[in-house]
Amino acid sequence: MTGLIEQIQRDAANRDIPVDATLRRVKLAAAKLNLGMLENWVTDELSGYRGEVPDYRKLQGQPAAWNPYNGWVPIHSDNECFMDIISSVPVPQSIGSLIDTLNISEGGMLDFPLPLGLVSELNKYMNFQTTRAVVKLGRGQAVSIVDRVRDLILDWSIKMEAQGIVGDGLSFTTEEKTQAKRSMTTIHIGSIENFAGNLGADQVAGDVTLTPEAKTDLLALANELETSFDHLVAMGANERHFRVALDVFKAETIVDSPSNSKIKSLLEDIRSALAGATGNLLAEGAKSMIGTALRSFG
Repeated sequence: MTGLIEQIQRDAANRDIPVDATLRRVKLAAAKLNLGMLENWVTDELSGYRGEVPDYRKLQGQPAAWNPYNGWVPIHSDNECFMDIISSVPVPQSIGSLIDTLNISEGGMLDFPLPLGLVSELNKYMNFQTTRAVVKLGRGQAVSIVDRVRDLILDWSIKMEAQGIVGDGLSFTTEEKTQAKRSMTTIHIGSIENFAGNLGADQVAGDVTLTPEAKTDLLALANELETSFDHLVAMGANERHFRVALDVFKAETIVDSPSNSKIKSLLEDIRSALAGATGNLLAEGAKSMIGTALRSFG
């Protein structure tokens, strides 16, 4: 009898099989193998993300505002940080809903609405007032999310088979369940933090490690804050507190083995220094990036 892992492999490799149907097989396998982290990922993909979305669900497009006289007008700014904020689109919707959107879409572009709060902020800087703003994405970018999920499933199932975990019908032996937990089979879901630990095994204290990719992301955050330093101080950030915390943070990100606890403490210090910087997209964007990084450390 064909095992569940082989069934998942066949489904993942066959584009005629909907990826959400394949995910349900993965969820069944994860439940039977007691792989909680994997099951959580599948649930998020099937039901939609309520919190942070993985990197492969963060897309970049062209922001545009609705002008009642000229239609959709592209938004441009010389402020790179500002443009990065309004050009970024987290896609939290369920994989099934995303597939439905792709199936009914016309042409090569998809519109993803910006939050009303962000639209209100945009109106402060534009020469006309708008009630709607979107980020326009190429259809292929949304397709890439579906393809990425399919690839992750296939990669995981291949690694499971390599560890001798194949199943018999819908069942797994005690040895297979033990090996599944022991093998720490990894699916890199590319979460924004890049500190996600291992899917395929439940995390325990100490699982979260600072990967090279995570170090790169933290250094990029430090450089972004450095570039915007003067502007953030002008908006109300505590200059001395911000300067000291940022300098130490930058130094910590380039050492061979950064201290996770120190990184977390420094991020909290920077966030505290930025507390007075309000009423501007740049300030709010900086706080949001720091908050995202902090959530990586629990």
